[in-house]
Amino acid sequence: MAESRDERALTSEPVTIAAVVARLAGVELLREDLELRLGAEGVARPEQRFVHAADRLALDDFERAVLAAVALRELSPRLGAALGRLAPAGPGGAATPRAVARLLAPPGVSLADVLFALAPGERLRCHGAVRLSPAPDGSALPDRSVVLAGRLTALLLGAAIDGPARGGRLRRVAPASLPFEHTGVVERIAGLIEQDGGPPLAVLGPDAALAVAGAAGRGLVCVAGAELADPYLARDAVLAAALEERVLVVDRLAGLEAADRELLPARLARARGAVLCLDGPSELTALEHVRTTAVAVPRVARA
Repeated sequence: MAESRDERALTSEPVTIAAVVARLAGVELLREDLELRLGAEGVARPEQRFVHAADRLALDDFERAVLAAVALRELSPRLGAALGRLAPAGPGGAATPRAVARLLAPPGVSLADVLFALAPGERLRCHGAVRLSPAPDGSALPDRSVVLAGRLTALLLGAAIDGPARGGRLRRVAPASLPFEHTGVVERIAGLIEQDGGPPLAVLGPDAALAVAGAAGRGLVCVAGAELADPYLARDAVLAAALEERVLVVDRLAGLEAADRELLPARLARARGAVLCLDGPSELTALEHVRTTAVAVPRVARA
């Protein structure tokens, strides 16, 4: 049986940023490259943060190696410069697929492997961890810049870059549970949330978000349907949900213009795995172009 890409690319050791840095000839890994001192609180290691993020994003070993290589310039200008020496850097010294491939290239690992890992439908991009910048005129795809998401950069560095709520455009809902009499609805929603693929789940009712949080046993990251017009925000919402282990919810669909309703299927594709929460049947017109699996939630009795 032929070796898998992961077996060819990596040793039996866990894939870490330090392991990827070790492939940079002539670059001695110094403590300050991969550690952030926190005074009396000790040392915060980006290695630990990296493993945490990669686990949350469900990355395989090769994807972890690609992500580690892309992250080098964010962790240290010196490491970024070393990566840039392997191949022409993108604008601002950013990593490129060609540079990443040269860094990770033992026998059997090719530029095509790296490009495949960076494809739009693969985990690194569909989770919003990285993006490819527009190609300058005349540049080849392997020489486009690969940019690490700001939220992921902040996690690796342990430094707040942007507010987690993005100016109120991303909202969090804490985990919750519904009263016992709605157990059947909760179980059905839970089963549909866990399904991989198929049409999006649409939960209807004024307590839809409460039902989703209760069914998943997790908190929510909520974004208004109209906000999906911003592809950067959509990717950030997906990444926030993955890193925080929350369910991504698209809500506030009332009042979408006809043009926005027509574009909603394509915009929902940016928010892969999102659950739609609708206040009630009046919002169903917003989904005229979207095929969904719908579940109605009875109103929860309040004391």
